[in-house]
Amino acid sequence: MQYWWSNSSIGTRLGDENRLGIEDLTGRLPILLNVVDKLPVKANDQTEVDADIFQQLVGGLLESHEVVCMQRNIHNFGESQKEKYKDSTNITR
Repeated sequence: MQYWWSNSSIGTRLGDENRLGIEDLTGRLPILLNVVDKLPVKANDQTEVDADIFQQLVGGLLESHEVVCMQRNIHNFGESQKEKYKDSTNITR
């Protein structure tokens, strides 16, 4: 992760706590880390609070095409499997 942060466009703008938050949120998955790295961040000046930048990144990530597609695919998979794993009230002895 140290290499990714050093090459990231946002690496120098976030503190350690918010970096860990991004790592936790993305699960360190490259597809999600790349989405975070490409998100536009509105900063008024160099002293922009990194917590504000973090909130922008979280919001952008959750609304990104990649995350929306992942959510839809996970939901569709769950729906396709629910009959297979449905709880039964029939108890056989």
